[in-house]
Amino acid sequence: MPTSDGLKEYVGYIWIGAEPGKRISVVAQGPAEAKSLVDAEYGEGHVTSIWNEADANRPRDRATPATVNNSCPPLPGEINPGQMTATTLFRPVGQPELDLIAASGWRRLPPRLDWQPIFYPVTNEPYATRIARDWNTKDDENGNVGYVLRFDVDSTYLSQFDVQQVGDEECLEYWIPADELDSFNDRIVGAIEVISEWRA
Repeated sequence: MPTSDGLKEYVGYIWIGAEPGKRISVVAQGPAEAKSLVDAEYGEGHVTSIWNEADANRPRDRATPATVNNSCPPLPGEINPGQMTATTLFRPVGQPELDLIAASGWRRLPPRLDWQPIFYPVTNEPYATRIARDWNTKDDENGNVGYVLRFDVDSTYLSQFDVQQVGDEECLEYWIPADELDSFNDRIVGAIEVISEWRA
């Protein structure tokens, strides 16, 4: 809950070099100030993900779904003209998450775990590659392997979420509440594809 002076607690993780992710917590008026406080304490240029629990869990207005021809869904990059536009997103994953995506027929991303209130698709391949290569490959629970996924999402639906900068200018991601992930999956256009693989 915000304090009387508008401050909120922001929690998250920071990855410094090859070290495992470290839990962090700061009190700030907004995400930009929270990021500045983290940078002041740990230095700039690290991969970070921070959020406010109340903001992550608040209800959001749902956009009207765009019309999609579900009988013959287009592949990534082959959006049906006149029906919708799509935004290409990226996702770094380890082996367990990749296995679940494959089991869905490469159509859906798996539910978040109890301690993961937010799903973080990222906006660009270099940022996704950095996480897959520099973090996933050093995580035993992820099989010491990182994959970069690419997929398209209905732009009208995605527009209800703001892009968050969580590090340098490359570290851009969306914060999708965990309970919104089913709706997010319904707006994926075509198949999810693996575009790179990184191993320790």
